[in-house]
Amino acid sequence: MVGDTTVFVENSVFDTVRETLLAIAVAVGLVVDDSIVIAENVERYRAMGAGLKKAVYKGAGEVAVAVLTATLSLLAVFVPIAFLPGVIGQFFSQFGLSLAATIVVSYLEAMFFLTVRLAYLPNPLPPTWRAIGPAAAALVADARWSVRQYGRARTYLLAGATGLVGALEVAQGALPDALPASVPTWLGPLRDLPATVPVAAAVAGVLTLAVAIAWPPVSAVVRYVGRLTGALVGALLRAGHEVTDAGVRWMRERYAVALGWVLDRANATLVVAALLVASLGLIGPQISFNFVSPVDAGQVAVRIEMPPGTPLDRTDAVAALAEGVVRSHPDVVTTLTNVGSGGTFGNTDAVRANLQLEMGRGASSFAVADELRPRIEAALAAFPEARVTVGADDGGVVPVATGLELTLIASDRALLEERDQLARDVMAANPWLRDVRSSLEGSVVERVFEVAPSA
Repeated sequence: MVGDTTVFVENSVFDTVRETLLAIAVAVGLVVDDSIVIAENVERYRAMGAGLKKAVYKGAGEVAVAVLTATLSLLAVFVPIAFLPGVIGQFFSQFGLSLAATIVVSYLEAMFFLTVRLAYLPNPLPPTWRAIGPAAAALVADARWSVRQYGRARTYLLAGATGLVGALEVAQGALPDALPASVPTWLGPLRDLPATVPVAAAVAGVLTLAVAIAWPPVSAVVRYVGRLTGALVGALLRAGHEVTDAGVRWMRERYAVALGWVLDRANATLVVAALLVASLGLIGPQISFNFVSPVDAGQVAVRIEMPPGTPLDRTDAVAALAEGVVRSHPDVVTTLTNVGSGGTFGNTDAVRANLQLEMGRGASSFAVADELRPRIEAALAAFPEARVTVGADDGGVVPVATGLELTLIASDRALLEERDQLARDVMAANPWLRDVRSSLEGSVVERVFEVAPSA
């Protein structure tokens, strides 16, 4: 099943990346459902005495609608995921389509390929532990079988011996003009062959003799070891199957007892179910819903941005104050300060400074970032124009931001700036929000003049 899905992926428009591999890994637990349902029902009819084909007809026919319904219900969940809009849709498109293709192929395999195999190929049980004794005692029979093979190999022995003797005589120049009747007549042309041919013939004769002599005992050993290994492995597999089947039967019996107990207390069961559903109202608000959960990589990033036109030495002074604050924290092990860079393609940006902090073992980067934020803001109170952002770092130089984004659009720039400032004031007054930023900060109006062709 996985191989079939891989073919679909390789011939589609996406690459085999993490999302596709994740879909295939998730599908491993789904692709066997249809096959298990069909195979178990067919096996039930076999146990009742039905033939191979009749068991497949009845077993697969009874559950065909149920298997189709289960497959369609899975597709109804995973196919729409591939068509979600936005960034989430781009992320899950490969996941949804790959999973849907795997489910479809697994359904076709269960309904057609598995049923054909069950109808024409028997499924005998593996041997028991009692089969190991006869398999081990078959050594004498295998030895006799090996001896009988020498009678079948006498042709190869005669050919190898004749080729070896003839090659040696030609090499010594002792081959007579009148060949004995016991020597095959096809050895006569060897007299006119080059000197290297007898050597090759001698090697071929030796190899033929070696193979003819060694083949029967080697085959007997392989036959004996294979039979014994098959009996041992089969016995182990059957023992494991019996243990598993006993556990399944025990669970089935316990479930029947529990089901009877629950049915006798239907009102209490419904009350418990209602309480469980109602508990979602208490648990739901405590669960955070993020597309990408924050990662504690043991690092904290501090970003300082100054207004456009700020000289480099003033930005460096602000960064030095912030560096002194972070170095005083006991959980900060190392500090890397970068001033005057971070522009487009690594160009110089005198209004920006980045501090990369490495935490000690066991320290939480989120807790350290929350502790450092008010300290740095207090230390930079003399520089009200400085914008400071402190957050846990996932390995880059930008603090992790999992906040909200508000987009304002206006045809007039003055109106846009007015509403932008109003929105920032409202959000800054909210105690649950921090690091309120706007893309209009530091923006510059650019006027472009286009010369008319007639000028």
